[in-house]
Amino acid sequence: MRAYLARTEAHELADIPDWESLVEQIGSTAEPDDDHCYEFDLIAHSLRFAPTQWVPELFITNRDLIREISEAFNLDDVRKLLTVGSPLDRLDDLFRSVDRPIAGWGARRQLASLQGGQASTVWRKAVRGIEDHVRWLR
Repeated sequence: MRAYLARTEAHELADIPDWESLVEQIGSTAEPDDDHCYEFDLIAHSLRFAPTQWVPELFITNRDLIREISEAFNLDDVRKLLTVGSPLDRLDDLFRSVDRPIAGWGARRQLASLQGGQASTVWRKAVRGIEDHVRWLR
């Protein structure tokens, strides 16, 4: 994110007073260590399996993070992937219902009948859409 802020002035933060000095401060900070970076490797690995083997909590937290990053950087393409009624939104609703006592039974059935290929493709698009704005490891 630091590199994005420093290399472009196409965002609203560039209009604040003393932006140049702030960019210099950002540029002089040390590189974040591995504990302060985020990886989407588990999502990429999980997408290789059938949807019934996906871990709902992993996908819920990653979807929420992707939404926050796309909002922070005004990434309209990624936000469209997460809009209400989109495939990722419907999948998120299923994941949030899967552990409920009664509703979970139906959600698990829908998850079992889900075509993993389409969901996998959309997930990969969302991750690729934010990759310029986060630091990737490995």
